[in-house]
Amino acid sequence: MQGGNSIQIADQAQSEGFDNLRQSALLKAGAGLTSLKEANRLT
Repeated sequence: MQGGNSIQIADQAQSEGFDNLRQSALLKAGAGLTSLKEANRLT
């Protein structure tokens, strides 16, 4: 996407299946790779 603002880029990335940082952190916490405390601290 050329010329998009950050919201448009994030929306496009999500529509293409990319997780944002918070979603990724929560998935890792659910898989036991990190703690919820750490996920909340960073996102």
